[in-house]
Amino acid sequence: MEDRIKWIDNAKGLAILMVIIGHTCGDVVDIIDLRFVYGVHLVVFFLISGYTFNISKYSKNYLIKKLKKLMMPYAVTCLAVCIMDLINNYIDNKDSNVVTRSIVIDIIRSAWASGSDTRIFFWDIGTKIGAIWFLPALFIALLVFATIVSWKENDYIIAIVCFFLGGVAHYSAEVFWLPLSIQAALYSLPYICIGYIVRKHNALCGVQRIHYIGACFVLIWGIKHGYCFVNFAKATSAYFPISMIIGLSGALIVFGVSNIIRPGVISRIGRLSLYVLCFHLFCLNTLGKYISKFVWRFSSDIHVNTIMFMIFHIVFATVGAMVYNFSKVCLSRNLR
Repeated sequence: MEDRIKWIDNAKGLAILMVIIGHTCGDVVDIIDLRFVYGVHLVVFFLISGYTFNISKYSKNYLIKKLKKLMMPYAVTCLAVCIMDLINNYIDNKDSNVVTRSIVIDIIRSAWASGSDTRIFFWDIGTKIGAIWFLPALFIALLVFATIVSWKENDYIIAIVCFFLGGVAHYSAEVFWLPLSIQAALYSLPYICIGYIVRKHNALCGVQRIHYIGACFVLIWGIKHGYCFVNFAKATSAYFPISMIIGLSGALIVFGVSNIIRPGVISRIGRLSLYVLCFHLFCLNTLGKYISKFVWRFSSDIHVNTIMFMIFHIVFATVGAMVYNFSKVCLSRNLR
């Protein structure tokens, strides 16, 4: 059990670092295109969500537990972004109408929780909440998956229902967009299902070195031909099922690497990956212009600045998450 926890923490740590890199690597693509991480990082998280899924019946306690774990951090982060946007708009404009509009937009996009699509049903509001869409989407996905597992224990039926709902999410997203990233949640169900079945049948124990080598070749081939991309935020993938196979290959490599990494910084980041995501979203949405001004003071080379920008985001998100967690632990001890 302890070994399992260790490799899962390592895998989550690697995946959240890939999330940050994917969001900040835009201006170095002519040197090295790191956007392939979009085909792997969330695949890892959804697979792990299925792998660690361990209830047989949907219950009120499970709902409350997931509300506290996923939706409370989402709400707090959205509030922090709203406050910082308010400060930024006041500094930049000092116009009460602009500030009021900013508050209204923040409330709408926080309530709607769309990561990429700016539509509210058929109305385009021109803004989105950003990377933290993952939390409400995962919340919805786990509740739906728990309902499916409670209904039928047969692996084949569970898989058929999950892939069917994933297809419904994909095609409906082309027409309209639902709140709380519901389509993104349904689109993730096949991956959660795969993780769940792999754990149930202890399939990872049968993975040999030759399988990891094969996964490396598949991933490299997918990256070379531009197939390593899954847009969960929009519930779409231009190259399905090829992109799914490549994403699973990439995730297998991450799992393999996680097994050989000793517990340390990566595993600690993995344990705090939820908080790291929240701090990253806050930084990305509200502090980007300040960071850009800061890094441009050191170099006029856009590639150097992008790397510095990336490093700053990683440091801010990870250190912020660790400080928050330490404060939380200290507070809970004092309240005992």
